[in-house]
Order: sequence, then structure tokens, then C-alpha cells
Amino acid sequence: MQRPESEPPRETSSLPSKDLPHDVVLKILTRLPVKSLMRFRIVGYCNGLICGTVCYGRTIYLWNPSIGKCKTLTGTSLPVKAADTFKSALGFAYHSESDDYKIVRIVGWLKQNVIEAEVYTLSTDMWRRVEVSLESLRRFGADNSIFTRLGGQPQFVNGALHWSIGTNDQFWYLSFDVDTERFGEIMPPPGNRLEGFLTEFKGLLALVVCGQDRDHGQCFIMGHEGVWCGVVKSWVKLIVPLELYRFLLLLHQQWSTSN
Repeated sequence: MQRPESEPPRETSSLPSKDLPHDVVLKILTRLPVKSLMRFRIVGYCNGLICGTVCYGRTIYLWNPSIGKCKTLTGTSLPVKAADTFKSALGFAYHSESDDYKIVRIVGWLKQNVIEAEVYTLSTDMWRRVEVSLESLRRFGADNSIFTRLGGQPQFVNGALHWSIGTNDQFWYLSFDVDTERFGEIMPPPGNRLEGFLTEFKGLLALVVCGQDRDHGQCFIMGHEGVWCGVVKSWVKLIVPLELYRFLLLLHQQWSTSN
């Protein structure tokens, strides 16, 4: 699998599939068996490389459209638990320090109530198991409601992937530092009980929610220190006009349904 040579490597976000040209998406879909089309989802897009998956994260594809080559990833570093069902969440990102690409896969074994994770590195073509030591994940385990949120598209901001995560009655955010390969937690802004959605704002992680009086939106921006350690006080609240909030929500919904 070769890296794209059309432009120099750079740190970039994992972009939603709506940013891909229609002819590129069409080429991806025509390569898949008919039975796989309904289960296909684009995980991310970085510097010309496209990461997609079928079979609920069991099979992953890396495609370089500039040279027309596709790599299929079916292996795992995690021990297979016989007669158990699982759910998974994926993230794809570029690691600028090593000029490499990484895929993180989080797996929840539902019957054994265990969450595990592994990282694939393109340069070594290998999966490596990484530790999941967060208290919240140990406490809730492979709760089905956790993976309902976690299965969504992550946001790649400031060198870390971010997912919404939570149970039926509470939520927070899971981060994965692509450099240190460590997971972290970010709690929602104080007093905010609305889940909203994560996005990027001027290079910073942002949470966009609708105001409780429904006449405006709220955008919470997290400072650099908060991205790494999840300090609650680092959230900065901005008021967003309702029209802008609705526009951002529409973009988010289109992004979600396209994946």
C-alpha cells in the first residue's frame, strides 16, 4: 500500500464521506460485493487514503485511489472469544510525527462484558493491542447503549480522535491520542444536559448543542489543555444564532447518514 505522492504529508482531520468526490465514492462501492453494500461505512479520509469497513468493523479496507490499489485488513491482535457477540467502533488518522497512518478499533464483547482496543499501523502492517484502563469503561463494560453512541463518526482534532460515549442516562466523550496511543475522558460542560454533537472549530474541539429555550444554539470550545486531559473548566461557551445552529445540525445529520 503506497502513500499518495500528489502532496506532501501533513496533519489533517478525518473527513466525512460527503467531502469525497462522487466518482471516488462510486469506485469504492463498485468494488464491494452486493451483500456488503448495505453494511459499508466510510471510517475516514486522510491525505488521499480512504478507510472503510463492512461486517461491523471485522473487515477494514484502505484504498489509495491515486494508484488504484486497495488493501484488505482482516487480522486482529485481540483473542477471539468463541460464541460471543461484539460491537466495535473505529477511527482513522494521520500521525504527523512518524509520517504514518493509524486505525484504532474498540471492541466490546457483550456476553463477557469486556472492552478491548487495538491499533493498526500502516508502516508495519500490524495490529497491536492497547490498554483500555478508563474507570468509566471498566464500570459500564460493554454496555449496549455505550456502543450505540460510540459507533458514530469520531472527530480528529489536535492529534486525537474523539467519540461521543455514554449510557442511556448520561454521556461524556472518549479521546484517543494518536501519538501516545492512550485513551482519555472528557466530561461535558458543567450544567449542560444536552448531548449535542462534536465538531472542529478553528483547530479546537467544539460541542454544539441547542439552547434550552430553543431560540439559539450553544457552542462550547475546549482549550488545548482540555483536549489532552479533559479538564472541565477549559470549556468556553459561545452563543450561536439559531439559524447557524440549524445549519450545523443539518451538516452533522448529512454526515451521519452518509456513513
